Order: sequence, then C-alpha cells, then structure tokens
Amino acid sequence: MPSLETFDLLGEVYVWQKTGDDGFGRPVLTVVGELPARVVLRRRDALDPQGNAVSTDATVVTGEALAVGSLLTEETPPGTGTFAPDGAVFQVVTTTRAPDVKGRTVRYEHGVVRYSEEFPADVVTG
Repeated sequence: MPSLETFDLLGEVYVWQKTGDDGFGRPVLTVVGELPARVVLRRRDALDPQGNAVSTDATVVTGEALAVGSLLTEETPPGTGTFAPDGAVFQVVTTTRAPDVKGRTVRYEHGVVRYSEEFPADVVTG
C-alpha cells in the first residue's frame, strides 16, 4: 500500500530536468521520464527561490524534487526519439518540500507556469 503522502498521485507527468543553461541562455534539459503526480490547475501566488512574488498557473505534486526551470507536460511521448508536446508545457518556478508529520516520507509541491517559449528542438525522450 502506498504511503499517505503519495497515494493521491494518480496522474503522470513527463519531466525534463534542468541541468544548466547553454551559451544563449536556453535551458539544458535531461530526460527524467514519467513520474506519478497530481496536477491542480489553480492560479496562486508564491515566492521563488530569490524571494520574489510570482504568480503560478498550477501546482504539481510529486514524490521527487524537480529543479527550478525544469519542464513538464501531461502528455505521454511516443516511445523514443524527439518529442515536442502539442499541449501545455509547464516550467517549474517554485519547489516546496513537504514532509509528513513524523518526518519519514516527503512529497514535493512545485509551482509551475506555462512555458511560453519555443520548445527546445534537441530534446529527446530517451
């Protein structure tokens, strides 16, 4: 039986973890793959890592931490090769660690905004 902190992660998101920036300031991404998650499409205000107020479009709850700047989508990629999602792509702007009462398990709440730039063409699915 899954733990109380992860039993409600019924959906899945496909994640590209940010590992840095290239010479042009675009994110360098590595494929993480599909993660169990819960996506709540509700706008709210939060603080980014620098302490600035930012308005998020949704909250994504996962069992793993994601770096700020990572990209994710609710679409499932078609196997291997390049994959440019047709639907909404989100970018992580905040990450909050939420341990359970006893401190045994942890879940992560990520504030995300819609990614408005062109999706990187050289990203592969694995």
